[in-house]
Amino acid sequence: MPTEANFESILASQNQAFQEAESFSRWMPPDGPYNLIIVKCGKRAKNEDDGTITIYWVPTFKIIAPHNEVLDNKEFSPLFSSKAFGSFKALVAGLAGGSIPPGATLVDADRIYVESVGAVVKAEISRSTAKKGGEFVNITITELVQTQETVSDGGGAEVEAPPEAEKT
Repeated sequence: MPTEANFESILASQNQAFQEAESFSRWMPPDGPYNLIIVKCGKRAKNEDDGTITIYWVPTFKIIAPHNEVLDNKEFSPLFSSKAFGSFKALVAGLAGGSIPPGATLVDADRIYVESVGAVVKAEISRSTAKKGGEFVNITITELVQTQETVSDGGGAEVEAPPEAEKT
């Protein structure tokens, strides 16, 4: 068993990886309809042990709900990957106004995704059980609302959607 000094040395040797690691928060809002602002469109690629490359898209959504102080302005970041292209295609279709243009490539889909920063969308969040067990969260964009348009928060109030934008 390492001594405290040895353990601190081990920690120090791993500090660079710790500093470069992203902090993940996978909080997801309860099921239901939401008005959301897309504030960030993160993405990365990872070399897997089997030699394949997995692509990850991690959008950050901010909830517009001024009549709900618990959820208003709360952010969440779902994970989409190339291991389940169907989910990413559904996200991009929603961001494109309902469907992906015919003949669109993955490069085109990624461009639509990245260029959606600042957009306001109406979305439905629901949970499902995976075939292998466990729960996953579905986000279905039901309407693309133009940035800076007035949208209802679901409680009757209308709010101006700020164009917060950060691309990575």
